[in-house]
Amino acid sequence: QYRSRSSPSNGAWGSEAMALKGTIRDFGIADIFQLIGQQTKSGILVLKDEVDEIKIHFREGSVVKAESSTRPKQMLLGNLLLSAGVITKQELDQALQQQTRTMRRIGQILTDDVVALGKTELGEFLRLQLNETVFRLFLWQSGTYEFEQQEVPTAEDGLEAIRAENIL
Repeated sequence: QYRSRSSPSNGAWGSEAMALKGTIRDFGIADIFQLIGQQTKSGILVLKDEVDEIKIHFREGSVVKAESSTRPKQMLLGNLLLSAGVITKQELDQALQQQTRTMRRIGQILTDDVVALGKTELGEFLRLQLNETVFRLFLWQSGTYEFEQQEVPTAEDGLEAIRAENIL
């Protein structure tokens, strides 16, 4: 279902900013990603079910960020790096304390201040985290989605944008 801010009779993805909105039962996750990817749209896709809200940031049809309100603890970036032996518990604790004080992103703190973690290595773990967040969506049986076109910055912290079709 497509809705325009000004007129519901406008066609899909008209010249005005359009919102793609509906239920996952009516229009599946793969269909949503495919449409956004093929149309090379930029914006934020917000998906909600009874327990989670996931925000997928698209830039020109590619996924550049995925956020979850209920990301499992083991999928937090610091815990991924700790589990892989890339950082120590002490380094993670130091970075988390600094994050609390500065409100900077944990990846930025780890690469800039705490350990010699390269942007490429960090990007690999960010991609794993992003993939896990997106793949969880494919398990959803119900929920709602809304895509709002807007400018989205490029991927940060060494993460390369992932074409929507590649996720499928």
